[in-house]
Formats: sequence, structure tokens, C-alpha cells
Amino acid sequence: MELFHVESRTIHLLNLRSTLTGFTEVEEQYFCYKPTVVPQHGATVGGRVSDTREISSIFQVEFAFVLRKKFLRLFREEARYCNHPLFLKLHDKLAKNTRNRFPINIPLNTDWFLPSHSEVCFNALKSEHKAALIHLQHLLFSSRLCNNGKVFSSSYYWKRKSDTVQHVVCLKEREAISFANVVVFAYDPSSGSCNVLVEELELIDPFSQLENFLHNDDHEARIPAVNAVHLVQTFNNFFMLCSGQHLVLKNALDIIGPATYVEFRGKRYVSRL
Repeated sequence: MELFHVESRTIHLLNLRSTLTGFTEVEEQYFCYKPTVVPQHGATVGGRVSDTREISSIFQVEFAFVLRKKFLRLFREEARYCNHPLFLKLHDKLAKNTRNRFPINIPLNTDWFLPSHSEVCFNALKSEHKAALIHLQHLLFSSRLCNNGKVFSSSYYWKRKSDTVQHVVCLKEREAISFANVVVFAYDPSSGSCNVLVEELELIDPFSQLENFLHNDDHEARIPAVNAVHLVQTFNNFFMLCSGQHLVLKNALDIIGPATYVEFRGKRYVSRL
């Protein structure tokens, strides 16, 4: 019964597709009438034919547009229902050819924009990234985002070796500072919003061992040294020790600047630039 359901849905889609591609012939037959031209009224009748053809052409474009949208919507539902990679790949290709995914420089606001030639197909994402973005797979994905001359890029999906890759970033949400490695940007054309899937770094205080050492020391300069370390710890939001990372979705416009990794004695640190 389920197989019959799938096949009937697929046949319906194929019929809709054939209707869409064959609409030009249908339009010629039913919407462009060709009246016999009477010599003394040639100009008037000719004008009517021209007007009718123009109206029918507009109708053809609008009808084909609506029909194509319906076809893509039904095909998307069918692809998700079947969850077959060939269906998903074909849907992505049809949708990409239809909507011109990335015109040159999609502006997000006055300072931010998505550069062209940065599109990433959902099916090209790694499995763990797909799982994190499964509820956003209808969005447009980009490997880069630009702000005031700075280009932030994905360490996974931006592969041009000739370009400098800036995938480690610093973010500020309200007053909280965090560091992350960019995975991919997700742009919503309907709202103009842009999120970013990142590997957020789990951070610990890099000066904790120094603080413990000073507390256990009996040097006469111990107290001012401890006070100096406490002052640094209080205001330190620019240099941290990395202990791990996890995937999380964030607002891309919370990125406030680039950062970099520093390797020292087998440990990884992250620092703002």
C-alpha cells in the first residue's frame, strides 16, 4: 500500500512536470487565436491580435511560474518523504536552476553581505553538519560572509588556497564573549537574517595555574603578583585556553572580529586579533 502511495505521488509529479514543460504548445493552441483578417479592418484586427498575443504571453509566464512553484513544493515534499539521495540531489539541482541561489553580493545590512560564488549545497555538507541544520535545509548556505573589508570563511567548505582563510572568529552576544570556528553560514531570503553554524570553543582560564602557584608561594612579592593576576582575569576576554568544542547555531551578525589559534606545549589557545 505504501509503495502504491509513493508511486502515485511520483506519477502526479511527473504529470505536473510534463504539463509545465508542455505549456508552450498548449498556449499556442488555446490562447493565441488567429482571426481571419478583413482587408478594410486590417489595422484594427491586427492590433487586437498583437494585444491578445501580449496578454497570452504574460499569462504564460505567470502560469508557468505558479506551476513551477507548485511542482518544486510537491517535489520537495516527495523527496523528504522518500528520503532518497537521488531525489534530494535532483530537487536541489532543480531548485538551484530556478531561483539563481546567489546573485552578486547579497546585502544583509549596510555593513554585511554574502559574496557571490560562495554557495554550498545542503547535500554537500558533512553528516554531522546536516544533522545540526536539518530544520533549516530550505535556506541558502554560504561558505563566506563579509563585513567592512573582512571576509569570514568556513574551514570546511571554502577551499580556494589562493585566498586567506579566516575561520576563527570572536562573537559577542549581549555582553558575553565567545570564540568559535566557522562551519557554514545559513541565509534566510524571506527575513534577510543570517545564522552561522559554528564549533564553539569550550574555554578555561589560562592563568589559573599561575594563580595557584602564586597562592602557594611565600615570596614577598606574592600579594601584588596575585592582585595583578586577579585584575587580568577579571578583564580577560581576549585570550583563553581551549578545552574542547561543540556545534551550535548563532546569529552571524554577532561576529565582532577575527581570532587566531596559538599552539604552545601541546595546548591550544585562542586570541582575538
